[in-house]
Amino acid sequence: MFFGCENLKSLELPENLQKIGVWAFKDCTNLDILAIPDSVSVIGEDAFENVHEKFILQCSMGSHAEGYARSHKIKYQLV
Repeated sequence: MFFGCENLKSLELPENLQKIGVWAFKDCTNLDILAIPDSVSVIGEDAFENVHEKFILQCSMGSHAEGYARSHKIKYQLV
C-alpha cells in the first residue's frame, strides 16, 4: 500500500477498509500515527516494520487493530 513512503506522517484509513496487507507501511520511517477503522479484520505480518520510533496506532477497544498492536508490541491509542 504505502511501502517505503518516507513522506507519510499520518493517515486515517477509510471506514470500509477490511484488510491491511503484508508490509503495507514497511519503511514508512516518518509515519507516527495511523487511525485504523473497526472494519479492518486482517492485518498482514510486518505491516508496520521499520516505522517511526514513536509510531502509534489509533483504534477502538476490542478491535482487531488493538489485538494486533498488543500482540506485536506496537503502541496504540484507543479512540
